[in-house]
Amino acid sequence: MNEAQIQRLQRDVDRAVAMLQAVVAKARQEHSNAFLYLEASGYLHLMSGPAHSGQEAIPRRERVLTTTNTHHLMDGGEW
Repeated sequence: MNEAQIQRLQRDVDRAVAMLQAVVAKARQEHSNAFLYLEASGYLHLMSGPAHSGQEAIPRRERVLTTTNTHHLMDGGEW
């Protein structure tokens, strides 16, 4: 892959991220703490607040506004 192709891919990724930022901004009009949460399984959740709370990191699934499966495009794994 040459430099021009890589730059086009970078622009495409940047546009996709900008779209996600716009979705979160729209959600924050109603839910000031809204954000995206990516599970290791590839499910991407738009949340109304933190995905976990408390010292035990209790999952807060009731805060899910919408969910989509990224179909193996991304995961929440650690390096």
